[in-house]
Amino acid sequence: MKNIYLPVLAITLFAFTSCKKKDDTNNDACGNKNFTASVSNGKSFESCNVISSMSTPYLQIHAQDNNGGTGDFQQIILQIPAQAFAAGTYTIATMDLQSTTCTGSYSLGSANNVQYTSDASATGTLTVSAYDGTAKKISGTFSFTGKKSYPTAGTETITVTSGSFTDITW
Repeated sequence: MKNIYLPVLAITLFAFTSCKKKDDTNNDACGNKNFTASVSNGKSFESCNVISSMSTPYLQIHAQDNNGGTGDFQQIILQIPAQAFAAGTYTIATMDLQSTTCTGSYSLGSANNVQYTSDASATGTLTVSAYDGTAKKISGTFSFTGKKSYPTAGTETITVTSGSFTDITW
């Protein structure tokens, strides 16, 4: 009996000491993603690399997704005029600084850089769910269709859906 007890004890101890506790924290280097979207080219967009700036009379939110360091990158830029600095739903098209019309663009950078931008015929919506001018923080959702604008303008479009941004500060 002694001969069986020792190997069973050794195997049991090995099993318990070699098991790793599941890590419930986000293993991403930048923590929780605060800017996400789905793109019709099949790429998901997740970014915590967000730069925002207030350039009177609009706020620009610029998010970049480095696709895990593959050499490709994606960018989404939203421009929100001052008239849209309140909770509500606004049109994304060609930005008009005298109204609440916002603009959106999507870029894919790699060997073939290409950009798609909203305009009068390629539109969408931006919903501001929270805006705090004192804390300089904004949150919301968006979706838009962009028409090819770089390197040459064209009729090719791309659709950005299920977009969200949370607690973006400037």
